[in-house]
Amino acid sequence: MQTQTKLCINLRESIVEPVRLKHWLDAGADAVMMTYSDKQIDQWQLMSATVREFETDAGRPIAFILDLPSGKMAEQLAAQQDSPAVEMIAVSASSGGGGIMGLRELFAGSRQNGARDIDIIAKLDSASCFENIEGITAAADAVMITLEGLRSLPPSDSPIAQKTVSRHCQTAAKPCLVERDSLQHLAVAPRDAQADVFDLANIVFDHADGVVLAADTFAEQEVLQPLSTAQDILIAAEAYLEVTDRPVRVGFGQPPNTAALAYSIRHLLKMQEIAAVAVYSISGTTARVISKNWIDTPILAFTSHAATARRMALLHGVISRHVDAPLDTPELLRKAGDLAKDLGIAASGERIIVVSGYPDQSQDQANGFVVETVR
Repeated sequence: MQTQTKLCINLRESIVEPVRLKHWLDAGADAVMMTYSDKQIDQWQLMSATVREFETDAGRPIAFILDLPSGKMAEQLAAQQDSPAVEMIAVSASSGGGGIMGLRELFAGSRQNGARDIDIIAKLDSASCFENIEGITAAADAVMITLEGLRSLPPSDSPIAQKTVSRHCQTAAKPCLVERDSLQHLAVAPRDAQADVFDLANIVFDHADGVVLAADTFAEQEVLQPLSTAQDILIAAEAYLEVTDRPVRVGFGQPPNTAALAYSIRHLLKMQEIAAVAVYSISGTTARVISKNWIDTPILAFTSHAATARRMALLHGVISRHVDAPLDTPELLRKAGDLAKDLGIAASGERIIVVSGYPDQSQDQANGFVVETVR
């Protein structure tokens, strides 16, 4: 069973053998993060190429995130015209939402395709970030709660800050990642690491989309065992949450039809036996809003844009795939059913919900769904 909470391996500045990175991805990691350094450009390019090779072989999108340690590094990256495409960056949010918007404009000025090609993950790495969370969330594409940021707060404030940020991200329909070093302890003595076990479960209870786990803290340890242990903890917490949790309503600052539709789907799933929710999403917005309603049914999000498929790889409970665009609604229904069967999340005779927009393929305008029987 696959966890709905996403797992991101943070390589930091580690030089990793491609075969080892593939082992981590094969073990279930959904994303890879690496610190950008102008002295190690060849290394992050190698890691990016390795991720893309695995993505092709495995047939599932993998998010590759460059962590920019400074504004100067951001300027250097923006000036790299001949580098492989960068689709996601993580940057400090210490300058607030204005700093995030300035960085977006910087990349817009250096890329012919515009700023939307790059997703900006705002790292909450100082106490001021938590005070300015509303503006930061509005400006960024996703938010990452860092250990550095939590440690900048009084101990009594950090648990509440994490829960507040995660809840805010849910109502704003923005992905929320939480950084942890838990794998180190889970690799050494998982039965004795009860604090880390509870910590991982609480990340799920806080409605975060994913956990960022550092790779360099257990460089000499076998990675498969602690990663499997972490997944088991997350799966158990998700099952408990589905039974006991009262959902947070996604804010209607999102596309209103999509927000209302997503909320309705969650309640429909309580009344009917539905194997999966399928959605064709051009920008990823519809899949993102549905995922933020925290449903216990797989969300199959397919798109004709490779970058969107990778962006959706960070969304809680979403299985994203890159496919050719359906030409009309009948083909959309057929493609959704075929993909659900191929991925083993629905069988012939089972029902799925297929979310669609009118007119067909309209961006961010999901305003209807069909309950379809898989053929």
